[in-house]
Amino acid sequence: MTSTITTRKSAQPTTTSTKLITATTTQSPAKSKQPTTIVANGKKKDIERKKENMDNMCNIDFYKAVVAEFLGAMFLVTFGCGSTLTLDPENPVEVISIATSFGLTVAMVIWSLGHVSGAHINPAVSIAMHVNQKISLARCLIYVVIQLLGAWAGAGILHGLTPPHRRGNLGATVLAPGVGIWQGVGVEFLATFVLVTCICASSDRRRSDHVGGSAALAIGLVITMELPWAVQYTGASMNTARSFGPALVTGNWSNHWVYWVGPIGGGLAAGLLYEYLFAVNASLNKVRACVLSSDYDDDKIQAKKIKVRIIEEDPEAQLECVPLTDSVEKAPLDNGKSDETA
Repeated sequence: MTSTITTRKSAQPTTTSTKLITATTTQSPAKSKQPTTIVANGKKKDIERKKENMDNMCNIDFYKAVVAEFLGAMFLVTFGCGSTLTLDPENPVEVISIATSFGLTVAMVIWSLGHVSGAHINPAVSIAMHVNQKISLARCLIYVVIQLLGAWAGAGILHGLTPPHRRGNLGATVLAPGVGIWQGVGVEFLATFVLVTCICASSDRRRSDHVGGSAALAIGLVITMELPWAVQYTGASMNTARSFGPALVTGNWSNHWVYWVGPIGGGLAAGLLYEYLFAVNASLNKVRACVLSSDYDDDKIQAKKIKVRIIEEDPEAQLECVPLTDSVEKAPLDNGKSDETA
């Protein structure tokens, strides 16, 4: 629906000017004008999609991305978990130091390797990106496996570089005494939910309100903010790979499943909520297309621009918005002049 904004004032000579303002709504995926072949159950489109995914996985850029995910997860465990250890028992590590180390390590990895692989370095992030149709299932599964291997390598490096009597549990995540299993799941769910929400918002290329800043720093600061709270309950994992690496090297599997269910559940919830509720092009049409369309493409669901013409007169005049109906095309002004909306 369009509308005209008019001003009401005494019949004095006025000068009018117009400005164009864009508003956004969402529209359903545009229909392709190219001829299509009808195949039962959309098998042709599925085959084409699988072929495209295989072509992408045979590209050298894919293997670069795999190496980047491995290195990113390895750095996270080596430097992040390493910050929990101390060689001087009389000077225990402060929580704020651990939080800063984890946050800055993640920011460094994103800044350095984000253009190569996206710098997920977290199974919860990769799974969230898959359910939001950002990456294929094959890429998601390979990323998760590589992240786990990278975390294992990082824990192994930390184990080899630390004197035996100072290794402790290599920063493995365990539930604090008195914390129930489902309380631990809840803490990990909430912490990962906030983290993945920030990741989705920071990486959303459709937003128009970005005026600078660093996505890497924003994500790192979220981890720095959350860790002092969550570490008291669960050790503040927020990342299944980060918990898996030290657990595999030390053999400490106590309630380890908590660090799979909590982070992955929180990441899934955050990814879906942002994509289909908070994103610029979020709409019921988008949800319907994702669920029912065999060739869903998020890029086809774009914000539709609507031009609105605003008539400016005396700044002291009172503004009135007059909606247009099917039978009314123009909203008259008091001085006898009229204009149309665009």
